[in-house]
Amino acid sequence: MVGMISYLISFLGILFWGFRVVVVFCATMQIDFMVTPINLNLEIALLFVSIPCFALILKRNLKQKELENLKN
Repeated sequence: MVGMISYLISFLGILFWGFRVVVVFCATMQIDFMVTPINLNLEIALLFVSIPCFALILKRNLKQKELENLKN
């Protein structure tokens, strides 16, 4: 069950990342959107920093699953 919750958290994080991409895109194209970033440069930097974070989280999930399979 813990593995499933971890995957759901990862999936929600990736969905939120996609939403932030849309917000940055709309801000750079000067399209009105319900959310506007406070600092565009910081927002873009955080988008790029979060990519390796998601990769590490998913890698941890896969290693945990692999260890569980070896124990059984």
